[in-house]
Amino acid sequence: MAKLRALVLTGGSQAHDHAQLGPLLVNYLESMGDIEPTLIHDDKTVLESSDLKSYDLCVFYITIRSLTKKQESNLVDFVSKGKGFVGIHPSTLIAEENKKYTNMIGSRFIAHSHYHEFPVIIKDKQHPVSQGIDDFRISDELYVVDYDTEKVHILATTNWKDKEAPMAYTKNYGDGKVFYLALGHDIIAWEHEAFQKLLRQGVAWVIRR
Repeated sequence: MAKLRALVLTGGSQAHDHAQLGPLLVNYLESMGDIEPTLIHDDKTVLESSDLKSYDLCVFYITIRSLTKKQESNLVDFVSKGKGFVGIHPSTLIAEENKKYTNMIGSRFIAHSHYHEFPVIIKDKQHPVSQGIDDFRISDELYVVDYDTEKVHILATTNWKDKEAPMAYTKNYGDGKVFYLALGHDIIAWEHEAFQKLLRQGVAWVIRR
């Protein structure tokens, strides 16, 4: 059986160690057995190409900042027509005018805490993405996002200034599926067992496996 093709985009900021985490993300995807990842660093022009249609899912560990109208339209069409999208950590940091992308991914970055250890509470223990994962503690950068509570299905949260902040959620977008994981600032977070399980099960869910 042919492997599913994954477009992996990294970069956009020196705040994250993409040289280390990009290849690690590729390894995680390859370990799933039926996924063939292509890693592209600091180059969003692939989103303008007709080659985008040849992929089955996109996995973003990239500080987007902004997209051209063509890049944005191609990407949201890609997902709405039935493909998968996984966003990790800084992939919600996007310009306010990129409303189509924000609507597709389901949230937009507001702020982050200092790096510290905090608890993550699993809100839905029956969902395929969060199944088999107990509440855990992780050392990470706590990302806070503005999100539409009616369009995302929250799987995991933490507390931020006496309010719940989603750490993982799923959503449908047209005929496609989206998973966002707010965790993942550095190698310490990426090597956490719960992070890896959420990521792999999130990928499996968006490709309907």
